[in-house]
Amino acid sequence: MVGFGNASSARRVAHHLFRVFPMDYPILLWLNRLLPSCRLLFDWGGNIGISYFAFRRHLRYPTDLTWLVSDVPAVVAEGVATAKNLSFPGLCFTTSLERLCEADILLAAGTLQFIEAPFDLLRAQKALPQHVLLNKVPVYSLPAAVTLQNMGTALAPNHLFNETEFIAHLTAFGYRMIDEWETDLSCHIPIFPEHSIRAYKGYFFSK
Repeated sequence: MVGFGNASSARRVAHHLFRVFPMDYPILLWLNRLLPSCRLLFDWGGNIGISYFAFRRHLRYPTDLTWLVSDVPAVVAEGVATAKNLSFPGLCFTTSLERLCEADILLAAGTLQFIEAPFDLLRAQKALPQHVLLNKVPVYSLPAAVTLQNMGTALAPNHLFNETEFIAHLTAFGYRMIDEWETDLSCHIPIFPEHSIRAYKGYFFSK
């Protein structure tokens, strides 16, 4: 199978529903500062709401916060089914980017590399959020490339971004980089080992 649009891939991270990893703490730091004035957080590729459920143990969500997860239909269906059995004030799901223009914060954690043309999609929006939080991004100094990731349940095309070009895309949208950090995620590419990445990165951009 290919991609996330199947039940097996949609369920593959369900066991992470309430778990916070060390690489999540920079995101928690910035959300702790940003959420009090946030009314709509757009969680692009947020799977079944794993960040929403994990982070609420450490953050105080505003009572009027909408946490909108956007993902492929199979994942959204799994998220809706999972949320039925849990308390989830403010958690919603969508398969489109239609409401991204209304958001105060865009969160994309391990997402952009699996989208065929993420910057084209952002460029097509009527407006973009004030703040962008990105995590688990495969960036390096080599020319951008695409590889295949074996997720166990399926194969998925995976961007390897040139970091200079990646940051330039965000600055072209009017953002400036506030923070960056390394994560404990990496990738090993056996046939082209020079394209292996020791540590994925995270970023906080703001207008």
